Amino acid sequence: MKAPPPPRQPNFNDIRQSLLRQGCPERCPVMELHVDDEIASAVMGRPIDKMDPVSLLPFQVRMGYDAIPVFSDLVLPGNDVETDASAETGSLATRRAFTNEQDGPLATRERYEAFPWPDPARITFSKFAAVGPLLPDGMAILARAFGPFALTTWRMGIQPFCMALVDDRPFVEQVFARISELVIAAARGGMAQMRVGAVWISDDLGFNSGPFIAPADLRKLVFPVYAEICREARRRDLPVLLHSCGNLHTIIPDLIACGISGFHSLPPNLYDLARLKADWGDRLCFLGNIDVDLLARGSPEAVRRAVRNVKDIWRADPAGGIILSSSNSITNYCRLENYFAMMDEARK
Repeated sequence: MKAPPPPRQPNFNDIRQSLLRQGCPERCPVMELHVDDEIASAVMGRPIDKMDPVSLLPFQVRMGYDAIPVFSDLVLPGNDVETDASAETGSLATRRAFTNEQDGPLATRERYEAFPWPDPARITFSKFAAVGPLLPDGMAILARAFGPFALTTWRMGIQPFCMALVDDRPFVEQVFARISELVIAAARGGMAQMRVGAVWISDDLGFNSGPFIAPADLRKLVFPVYAEICREARRRDLPVLLHSCGNLHTIIPDLIACGISGFHSLPPNLYDLARLKADWGDRLCFLGNIDVDLLARGSPEAVRRAVRNVKDIWRADPAGGIILSSSNSITNYCRLENYFAMMDEARK
């Protein structure tokens, strides 16, 4: 397939109905955490910046999405490592940035004290204000927020973080407390903006064998933040989604207890989507399960089969409770024809 399917009228009610498990919409909804700029730019034939919702909106409309992700203006200086990606086979990227695992601007107490901490009360939301009036009827904003675990480990470096968790736990708790205050303020302010339909937290908690840290530590450091965001969202009648990489089977009950409505991204090598729906579908909506590796290296027909499998699970009694998505995001090394095949098959 050389071109995306035709645009369609957005209908965020299908997303909301699915997240709240209020029956089954007429079509299987489709969402993405994000689509990399290189893919979106190739589709539109001009540069697209996913962090600028005004730039991103025509792409979201063209691809038939029901919502657009929007972040607050909160910025925390990082310490990423950049590499040349121009020689990568099958990739549209020219540069890549990786989070530095060995070091970060919050790796020590001295750096913590010198860090340019933003004032939570001064976080602004100009991107929401800019794109809100431009949304077509039926489209909503996803108020995006990075979670406390990701921001803490990215800014400390995962290795210094893990060592400090054992050697200087009060310092780790101090960093978490400061970052959690910012996370809650950004999420609370985002959900208060016009045209917001849901809150989406992105917080990578694990790898393929399980969570990065003990569930007891997550319950102490991370889940109270989710619970606070979910309490505020319930007050505003908004569902809350969580994106996390890794195998999180052991903490699914904790996510439910926090008030999370939707769980993403469910790589098929880690999660049996039908089993998840059978076990937890009365309390969670599930998003994802279309393997990114398949989108990058598979055939369009194989992608279509994977989409049909997800839709079969969506239809299974009780119907609904599934939103189709990639098992992470549409990365810049995914094949365009596979992305188009996924979106076309999802419409059928």
